[in-house]
Amino acid sequence: MALQHYQYKAIVAPDTEEDYPVPGRPLDTLDGPLQLPAIIYGAGSFSKQYNADDHISSNIPLRTVRLALRYGIRAFDTSVYYGPSEIVLGSILEALRDEFPRSTYRLMTKCGRYGLSDFDYDPNTIRQSVKRSLERLKTSYLDVVYLHDVEFVCDPVAPQPSGNVASSLLEDAGVYGLAPGDEGKIRGDGDRKVLSAFAELQKLKDEGLVKQIGITGYPLPTLLRLALLILHNPPYKPIDILLSYSHLCLQNTNFIEFVDQFKQRAKIATVLAASPLSMGLLTSRIPDWHPAPPQLRQAVREAIEESGGDLPNLALGYSISRTGTENGSVPLVLGGDASMRFLASIQDEEMAALKGTTVFPTLDPTAASRGRDNYGRLGVLRTKPGRADSPPTLCMSCSDKIALWNVVGIQGALGSLAFSPVYISRIVIGDCEVPEGTRVKVKEDCERAFWGRLRDYRIGDPLLDLLSISRHS
Repeated sequence: MALQHYQYKAIVAPDTEEDYPVPGRPLDTLDGPLQLPAIIYGAGSFSKQYNADDHISSNIPLRTVRLALRYGIRAFDTSVYYGPSEIVLGSILEALRDEFPRSTYRLMTKCGRYGLSDFDYDPNTIRQSVKRSLERLKTSYLDVVYLHDVEFVCDPVAPQPSGNVASSLLEDAGVYGLAPGDEGKIRGDGDRKVLSAFAELQKLKDEGLVKQIGITGYPLPTLLRLALLILHNPPYKPIDILLSYSHLCLQNTNFIEFVDQFKQRAKIATVLAASPLSMGLLTSRIPDWHPAPPQLRQAVREAIEESGGDLPNLALGYSISRTGTENGSVPLVLGGDASMRFLASIQDEEMAALKGTTVFPTLDPTAASRGRDNYGRLGVLRTKPGRADSPPTLCMSCSDKIALWNVVGIQGALGSLAFSPVYISRIVIGDCEVPEGTRVKVKEDCERAFWGRLRDYRIGDPLLDLLSISRHS
């Protein structure tokens, strides 16, 4: 896709009330050399791995980034591996430069991985990749550059790349290459590639093109081994920053066990955790490509059933609440997309399969409608998020939104960090000119949609009024 395809103009994007934060305490800035916010914007959503091109080229990415910046989420994580993500993010930030100059946010990207199985840690390639990222992100410097997914390049040592790896810090330290005295041991050509690539990043840092350098990957023992390897080989400097994913979530909290090792033993100043939904595992529709074994998938399905389908929100809140640990603050990288496409991806399969492709002029005004079917008709109750083929939007269905507010409050996830939840006390529905018997049915449907289906998690029942006159806010 050509670079000019992704062009954004802040002056033509909507800038309405929903484009501004809910008033409250600003997002915390965590200690450390980068002064990162507690939440970092994951820009991997600006790629065709997660969204269609028509969504990426719409004004929704600009509005989402602008709202994040206004909330204080002033750090962005991307990669050359994420398709057009760097191009999209760079164009958006350029469009917003009058409101948010370059000095007001941090840019973090990655190099070394360029495709599913395409890794190139050659120093010349690393340098050219960083220079290309500078051009794409329209900046003269990068705050952070990582070597991307180092476990696929280094020499394999760990006998168990996944699962509970806490034993690697204790009785199994030797088999993971983490025993005292093994810190500087080079295992083979893979380790040498990592060292030479990191040395090139160090040169780019010395030249002022990059402020901080680090590594990313999944297996925590491997990340710790490589961090120690870099520290104990010339020029004997620690990495500045480290990022792992799916290890600080409801399903896996191994990251907490490793924080002290990363900071104290490997001398890393900043450690970050990403993917609180564990790459879609903690949703009702686990991606087909997800590596989770059948037993784990089944456990997630059972947890979702027990939670009434609210597992994604619970998982997100769990991870956010643990960005501060007893060993220091850990920023959390969240995917930045909030489109209907994401909502559709976590709805029940039965609902996702419903597609109303025909307009029904005689539709009963009290009938319930799925997704965006018959969206032009007044008085039609929306009961589920949009279908996968619906146009991108920042909004979920009205009934789902009200139901969510009734459980967690209207202040939003970020607002809940600043003040206590604010709950709905009264709901007024206007333009309800229907017979009395039908009014009873409408009221029953609304009560079911707004809080009846969430009875196990009910905070309280708001008063519900149906008026025959129009009501405007």
